[in-house]
Amino acid sequence: NDLDSLWREQNAKTETTPFRVITRTKSDTYRKYKYPHYLNDSLILAERTGLDDISRFVISDLKGNETVLCTPGIFSSDVYSVTVGMQSFGSGMNKPGSYTVDNLSISKGLLAWTERESDIRWQNRNYSVIKLYDFKKKEIRRLTEKSRYFAPAVSPDGRSILAVEVSENNVSSLVIIDAESGRQQKTLLSSTSDFYMSPCWSENGDTFVYVRLNQQGKSLMMMNAASGATSLLYGPTFGEISFP
Repeated sequence: NDLDSLWREQNAKTETTPFRVITRTKSDTYRKYKYPHYLNDSLILAERTGLDDISRFVISDLKGNETVLCTPGIFSSDVYSVTVGMQSFGSGMNKPGSYTVDNLSISKGLLAWTERESDIRWQNRNYSVIKLYDFKKKEIRRLTEKSRYFAPAVSPDGRSILAVEVSENNVSSLVIIDAESGRQQKTLLSSTSDFYMSPCWSENGDTFVYVRLNQQGKSLMMMNAASGATSLLYGPTFGEISFP
């Protein structure tokens, strides 16, 4: 009762931003939507999960009418952890202090994400592979095999993918991958003390923005694609920064 009255008082004093609900659950089943992206001015793509269904990528119009686009596998962030300096971070586990590295990216008719795949023989060895959904061909394609990539971001021209790679000895790198062959073209940054998260492209593809995590906290960084020069946009801070 005490908490109920406190929350009601706090809610009454909070000035909310005007909004309208697009997706509504038509039953009593709990549903959660993550990573919404505009496909055009009237369609939105998002990951939908629920108590009665597995994760699916759905397309919704502005009235909330949904269709299932495709069904992904197990996201790689579900088992991911990273050590920065002497402090260990786990991700995707919904626990205090956890960090997530999964994401969806859409550009030029391609939808990119990462999935966990287990080694056929060794139980404790897993991989994180990049999957692509082609809107024209209406099919899912595995872009990489036996890889350790996370948070892929499709370039504005659809030819390249910016991603985070983490080696078996916890070296974190920002890399460029060919979107057709899956071959790694270039390593932009590599570090044993910094962990890179949430990379994305500028609209014209001439700069990258990403989040850098280390013992000082999170920082929002920018890199020039041609020169490789980096600059600090915000931070460091122990507040949450993600998905720029």
